[in-house]
Amino acid sequence: MKRRVCLLALACLPMVPAVCPGDGDPAVVPETPSNPTATVTNPPVAVASSVAPAARPEVRKTVPSSSLLGDDESLYDLLIAKRLSVGASFSSVSMKKTHVPYDPGKNANFLGNINRLEESDRNGFGVVVRYEICPYVGFQFSNDLHAELGMWNKENESRDANFVLDGYTYEVLLMVPIDAIRLTPYIGLGYTDLSCSIEYNNWWHYGWSSPADYDAYGNGSTVPRNEVTRWIEVEEPSSAFTFSAGVSLKLFRYAQLDLFYRTVRADDASIEFRRGIRTATGHMLDGYVPLECSTFGGALRVVF
Repeated sequence: MKRRVCLLALACLPMVPAVCPGDGDPAVVPETPSNPTATVTNPPVAVASSVAPAARPEVRKTVPSSSLLGDDESLYDLLIAKRLSVGASFSSVSMKKTHVPYDPGKNANFLGNINRLEESDRNGFGVVVRYEICPYVGFQFSNDLHAELGMWNKENESRDANFVLDGYTYEVLLMVPIDAIRLTPYIGLGYTDLSCSIEYNNWWHYGWSSPADYDAYGNGSTVPRNEVTRWIEVEEPSSAFTFSAGVSLKLFRYAQLDLFYRTVRADDASIEFRRGIRTATGHMLDGYVPLECSTFGGALRVVF
């Protein structure tokens, strides 16, 4: 058995005879080269394996939607933050023309014997909304324009009615931010949508000749005297160009204070005096109310 094992081992050696131990002869070892430093001229060449490595499964990475806007940005940061602001505004109105010389012939007055418009209430409060598309251009809406004008009758020195004026202003703002002093001067160009109405005093509306007669004989009645009713119809102007100039002060990150001056170049409002007797309605006089005015005011805005 030992001889068979040795024969198998010898088959693996390069033609060097060997004697298996245990046969009584000393073992013969293979000869070594006389020059131990000799190099092998033909080193063994590694044979590439014919088996290809197993392919790795493909892994698809999902990209969150927020990464499309940047690592730290969202739709709120991109479209709203530091752009949108909302606040409360205040303005005081000054009418450009409130008096004309009295004309007894009623031709040069505002309407009939009315030749004076008294600014009984000229302070308005409203909201302001601003959106800045960049640091230099923005859009703004405000509705703080409000005035009440007493329509004074020269003949009896009494107020026949109140002319009420309200405005909704839409502007494009051109801004110049000065970060060093936290101020942003700006100018605005736009349009003001004016709304006009009449508030009547009962003595005049129900046909009495004066407030004293109404107080003495009318006793607060809402029944027309002698079945006579008087009223005024208003035709609102078709255009109102607006120019404004102001400055914004940055109080801190989320608050800004505005001061502004605004002019409204509007056409006159056409008014028509009518009187009704019983069921008949008659046209009496035509007139006008000048609406050109200016406002000075301020606003406090919260910045998102």
